[in-house]
Amino acid sequence: MLLFSQLATAQSTEMEKQLEKLTLRLNLSEEQTTKAREIFQEVQLQKAVDRQTYKTDAPALIQAAWTRRNFVDNKIEPILDSQQLEEYRALRKLHPVDRE
Repeated sequence: MLLFSQLATAQSTEMEKQLEKLTLRLNLSEEQTTKAREIFQEVQLQKAVDRQTYKTDAPALIQAAWTRRNFVDNKIEPILDSQQLEEYRALRKLHPVDRE
């Protein structure tokens, strides 16, 4: 049980880092940041469900990850203004290492 707790804490910390980067990069308002946090939290819960459901089925895990990514895009994009949306879409095209 301790390992699950540690994993949840690590995932939450990673989510907060991603949210902070997104907030700074897109200059999100407080309201947008709150909405993005809610979206990320929902995705974190789904990620845990997917890991439990698919465990050793790598193709299913990969497909689930793409589904979560599309979910995030579909939820995040409507809360952005046109300039933020353009930057967000440009960021999504970059390799994760290049997003820093």
